[in-house]
Amino acid sequence: MQKEKEFNPNVSIIVPVKNGATTIRELLESLMQIEYDRDKLEIIVVGGNSTDNTRKIASEYPVKILMEERPGLNAARNTGIKHSKGEIIAFQ
Repeated sequence: MQKEKEFNPNVSIIVPVKNGATTIRELLESLMQIEYDRDKLEIIVVGGNSTDNTRKIASEYPVKILMEERPGLNAARNTGIKHSKGEIIAFQ
């Protein structure tokens, strides 16, 4: 009997954020606890022209940081998708 091949896809978690300095650290700390192959997991923070320390805080973590000039959640999500490598994409 053949053993089933393990499905271990690339996963991208996209985090759109604007002026989220009060919550981004807790969120990223939580995402760092995910037990998944780090070579197969990427976290993408898409900043929406924040005027607080959101980007500075996010830069303390091993995440990809992108900026999106266009307003709106959908624009941020689409930018994250465009720059992701995941076969599975999740949004925070």
